[in-house]
Amino acid sequence: MAPPLSGREGHATLVSSIANLCNTIVGAGILGLPFAFMSCGMSLGLTLIFGCAGACCLSLHLLSTSAKTAGVWPSSFYTVAIAAIPTWTFLIDLAVAVKCFGVATSYLIVSGDMMPNVMAFIGAPHAWQDRDLWVSISVAVAGPLACFAKLDALRHTSLLSILCVVYLAGLALAVAIAPDALACERDQPRDECRGPVEGGPSPETLRILSIFIFGFTCQQNIFAVVNELARPSARRVGLVIAASVGISLALYLVVAVGGFLVYGNRVHKDVLINFPEDSAAFTLARVGISLVVIFSYPLQAHPSRRCALTLLRATELLVMGRTPGALELHREMSGPILKSQGVVPDNAWEPHEAAPREIGPVRLPTDPQFVPAPAEEGELSLHEISISAAAPPLPTMRGDTSDAPAAAVEAVISGDHGGQGPTRAAAGAPAPAAVPAADLTGLRDALADYTPRYWIYTAGFVACSWAIALAVDDLGKVMAVVGATGSTAVSYILPGAIYCKLHPSPHLLRSAAMVMLGVGVVIVPLALYAIFFGG
Repeated sequence: MAPPLSGREGHATLVSSIANLCNTIVGAGILGLPFAFMSCGMSLGLTLIFGCAGACCLSLHLLSTSAKTAGVWPSSFYTVAIAAIPTWTFLIDLAVAVKCFGVATSYLIVSGDMMPNVMAFIGAPHAWQDRDLWVSISVAVAGPLACFAKLDALRHTSLLSILCVVYLAGLALAVAIAPDALACERDQPRDECRGPVEGGPSPETLRILSIFIFGFTCQQNIFAVVNELARPSARRVGLVIAASVGISLALYLVVAVGGFLVYGNRVHKDVLINFPEDSAAFTLARVGISLVVIFSYPLQAHPSRRCALTLLRATELLVMGRTPGALELHREMSGPILKSQGVVPDNAWEPHEAAPREIGPVRLPTDPQFVPAPAEEGELSLHEISISAAAPPLPTMRGDTSDAPAAAVEAVISGDHGGQGPTRAAAGAPAPAAVPAADLTGLRDALADYTPRYWIYTAGFVACSWAIALAVDDLGKVMAVVGATGSTAVSYILPGAIYCKLHPSPHLLRSAAMVMLGVGVVIVPLALYAIFFGG
């Protein structure tokens, strides 16, 4: 029998998965949306925000579909990228790790800048109005949360974050309904805090494009969400994606449209600056946004750590001369080889309606699931077989192969490999390389939770982000460049490129992926030009 595979199936509920993905989407970027609308006008602003929301849904779908096509479980940016574009795998992991680190650092800066104003409002002693103190307090709260290995462990803080944003959206809606009573401070003239509602496309539009893109950047966590989701069928994953993006879009629209209509051309890059400072309700909103960014910090630490650890392990294998990498070999030894031996039908991973069918003792699902449903007692699920196949090679098939599928499966289950290396069923097809068991064991050890390297990277992530947040109070163009390049790459370029490589046959979704790839390639130089030469 195959060894037990503890933890191979997720246990996160739909609510937990939606909360974590939604919290990854919604962050401090919501505060800049009213200014973005003012910079490009209402019509273009609505077009961009709906367009970016739709692109987010599409990119998440492309990545989740590519994950099941790659056939490696649990999936990550690295495992999917090495199946599609192995040449760029190192760069992809590095980009995701650095981008997430930069975003997490910016969250500490936002919290450190916001809480001293709250303390001043409530009349706290001057010592409690120190920015460095609140950066350190933020780290003291966010640091332990960053240590969790599973996103599902953050479901309660994610739900609290969403409630905080809902509260902010409620205030923005109340201000839009009764602007004369709520928009300005008590003794402040109307024309000092509110301006005419005007705006349209301008040279500033290119610069604020990254605000819309950054507002829907969550692709780095879709793999963890799918890995941890219980019964991750295509329908359930689609529901998580649609609900998360839909909730985020609704909150964005309320704050963006409400803030722009109320404050017009006087809206600041941070709409909280426009809100009255002498109001307890808006002071509570500032506290809420501080909690949002603190609770979003571990959602950036998680993908950064996983990318960094896979990058480290891949580098070790490269140094040892074991190329192209154990993850690619793992993929070759699991899904593709089983398919080639006739154990898995070519369309087993494609969504279509049909009842499960059985081949020998193995139940093969044709339901569109990433991880097959648990097998009945005495059966092995397809997932167990694919993982088991990663270690030993399958037997060579010679002569009559009419019973080849059952024989291949039985060989995997029993461990009888007949001393033969793996070959493909098709005549003349090249045999994939054999995988040394030590390589895969080392990979699993390298990516295991709560190992020494796990703790070392987590501690380094927290310490470095803390030090940078204390040293600077505005990342300025650095974060703008990270957003223009990293966010665009993660949101548009990588999903499109990965899907196109893994699905070479022409079809509608592939055409959409190619468009997304092209849009991303165009956006990066335009956004960089606007940042450095747009004034």
